[in-house]
Amino acid sequence: MNLIVLVLNVIEKFDVEFCTISLFILELIALEIKTVFGNIIILGIYRPPRSVCGDYRLLLENELSHICNWASLQSNSAVVIGDLNLDRLRPDKPEGKILLDLENEQGFECLITKSTRVENRGATMTETLIDVFLSNRPELFKFSGNYYPSLMIMPSSTVS
Repeated sequence: MNLIVLVLNVIEKFDVEFCTISLFILELIALEIKTVFGNIIILGIYRPPRSVCGDYRLLLENELSHICNWASLQSNSAVVIGDLNLDRLRPDKPEGKILLDLENEQGFECLITKSTRVENRGATMTETLIDVFLSNRPELFKFSGNYYPSLMIMPSSTVS
C-alpha cells in the first residue's frame, strides 16, 4: 500500500485535468493545482513491473518523455510522482539510466535521494528508490523526503 502526502497551504483552485494522450505502458493522472505562485502540473504515474529491454525500453522512454513534455508545456512547474518501478539507485542499469536521462532531458531534479523501500531477503538487505518525486522547480518545495522506507510509503513534500 502506498501513501502520498502533499501539503499545500497556498491552494487557490484544484482542478483534475484528464490527459488525452494515448499511453500503452504508463498509468497516469494529471492534476493542475493553481496556487498564489502559479500553476503546478502534477503527474501521478504508475508503471507495472516489467524487465526494461529492447522495444519495450524505447517505448517506455518515449512515453515518459512525451508526457513530461506535455506537462512542461501546460505550466512552467511540473512534478512527477509515482511508482515507476525503475530503481534510481542503480544508474549503471537500464532502469536507473532511464530516470537519470529523463531528469537531464527535462530539467527535473529528484527530490527523494534515499531509498523508498528496504527489504530483508534472507541474509541480504536490499534498498530501492522506485517511488520518485521529480520536479523542474525544486525551489518550490520546503521539504521532501520519505518517512519509513520499510513501510513502502510514497515520498511526501510541502510546497512553500
